[in-house]
Amino acid sequence: MSKNVDVTQTLNKIKNLVCIEKKYSITKHIITYMEKGKCSFEDIEHCIQKAKTIHGMGVDVFGDSPDGILYTIRGKTKIGQEFYTTGKFIKSNDGEEIYFFITAHQTDKNHK
Repeated sequence: MSKNVDVTQTLNKIKNLVCIEKKYSITKHIITYMEKGKCSFEDIEHCIQKAKTIHGMGVDVFGDSPDGILYTIRGKTKIGQEFYTTGKFIKSNDGEEIYFFITAHQTDKNHK
């Protein structure tokens, strides 16, 4: 990835959108995961709120994020289970910037 990203500033922006302004959306994949009782909105928000850094950045192959980057953030659920999310910035239908979660899962031995 050739873009210079200020990790602290970007993480703070994600935290603000997710935890303070509640301007985020999730995929149907995550909704299905939630319906199985494997996580909740609170787990996703807690993971972001307590995150200390961004653990990975990748290319947004769909090209609908303004910066072209996917962000992976690891943390913990409200009850302390290892957890990770991957998401990106997008524009909502009304043109506002929101954070879009593509996936969110408990971390297992295969996701370290």
